[in-house]
Amino acid sequence: MHLFPISREKVVSKYNIIDCPLTDVCVAFPALSAIEAGYDIVAAIDGSGTINKTVRETAVPRMIQAGATIMTGFPIMAELQGDWKKSTIPDMVRSLQNIAKVWSYCK
Repeated sequence: MHLFPISREKVVSKYNIIDCPLTDVCVAFPALSAIEAGYDIVAAIDGSGTINKTVRETAVPRMIQAGATIMTGFPIMAELQGDWKKSTIPDMVRSLQNIAKVWSYCK
């Protein structure tokens, strides 16, 4: 069942991150289609939301059951950074600090 058709020619890599406004539609449907097409999917769950708690509690397990990895933005960024000795680390840390300020994680 392809909810959203996924073309292998249009996907850059096998490892794909999905982050959209609505968890149950904008994240789940493309994630399920991509998994069915053979892609590994990471759903950045803190970047999306839903109408209510019930919707979220049904959408997330559905993606997990299909094979998606559910993560939040911080660990995704850290994992993409990979080697903490890279020259890009100061920029990544600044980005994380800016996001944390917006989300009120730190002052």
